Amino acid sequence: PTTGLVTITKTGVNAIITAVYNELSNLTGTANIVVNSVSRQNIRIDGSTNISLTKGQTHQFVVKLYTITDGSSDNGIDVTSQCNWNSSNSSQVQVNGGLVSSNELNATTVITAEYNGMTVTANVTYSSEVKYELVIEPSSITINVGEEKPLTAKYYTVINGVRSTYKDVTDIC
Repeated sequence: PTTGLVTITKTGVNAIITAVYNELSNLTGTANIVVNSVSRQNIRIDGSTNISLTKGQTHQFVVKLYTITDGSSDNGIDVTSQCNWNSSNSSQVQVNGGLVSSNELNATTVITAEYNGMTVTANVTYSSEVKYELVIEPSSITINVGEEKPLTAKYYTVINGVRSTYKDVTDIC
């Protein structure tokens, strides 16, 4: 016996439920069930949320709005220019439209982007020790004769021993 409760396990499917009451000449009743999709939204910063820069360098954050429907996410819509931006240390590190800048040698801040009540944060550090690395990824592969496998060349900025921003330079190496 069932309790008369309908449980939905999949969207995109409509159903007709039929009930039969045998004690009174097999009377039947039906109900049409229409299943609605459920969606929610969130925002995310594209790329790293821990950025290390040197005095005078800038970094452009990009915030995307994602709609998640029935467990699947879309590719996101750029809402960077529609966000309210804030720096927790605005006297040393400024943010305008997601573009972070500073003329300080040693400064840290938390950058916050707010869009329609949703917030994301990123950590930004300005410091002095800067190095550069060229990294080939993957660093090791096994390949058969006649086979092709892609490699990517990334030019990293390394600040205080931590890889920060990078540029894909595969096409120019």
